[in-house]
Amino acid sequence: MAIITNFYTVDEQAGTNLNQPQTISVTTNPEIPGPNSTLGDICQGIGGSQWVFVQASATITALNCIAFDESFQAKNAVCATASSTLTKTLAIAEFQASVAGPGDYFWAALACRGGALVNVQSTAAAGVQMYLSSSTPGALTTTLVSTTTNALIYGAIVVGALVSATAAVEVIFTNLRTSN
Repeated sequence: MAIITNFYTVDEQAGTNLNQPQTISVTTNPEIPGPNSTLGDICQGIGGSQWVFVQASATITALNCIAFDESFQAKNAVCATASSTLTKTLAIAEFQASVAGPGDYFWAALACRGGALVNVQSTAAAGVQMYLSSSTPGALTTTLVSTTTNALIYGAIVVGALVSATAAVEVIFTNLRTSN
């Protein structure tokens, strides 16, 4: 499947923009007093995708694997945050802006059956097992340093090969979870 660069909803949820984070600022945008959706809202998108509305609690890089808690506060996933499986859910920051700043709202992808990208370090072959990177929060890797610094990712499969350097690679994923 081709990479999807403009996801949109198929369930007619008003005000939904799956591609851009939303910054709320009463100083520069007083006409927009709050986010377009409610934290925790779910919607369906093209490509067999499912999304949840979250708020960044730290700067999040586009296409990173994120972890969010029961308050829908998100940050780049690292082994320590992903290991709290009872209070953290994993998703992908599948937006087109380069980053979402602290306090920004965005739709995070919970699942996608094709066309999604995720940041991967080093190289990756199609179908290879992925781990959370121990050196770059939010990135995935094929290199296992140790089970305490890399969490095995279940529910994601690399579609194509990444043959040279760190880049985004197409994945199919659903219900991401870790080995911790």
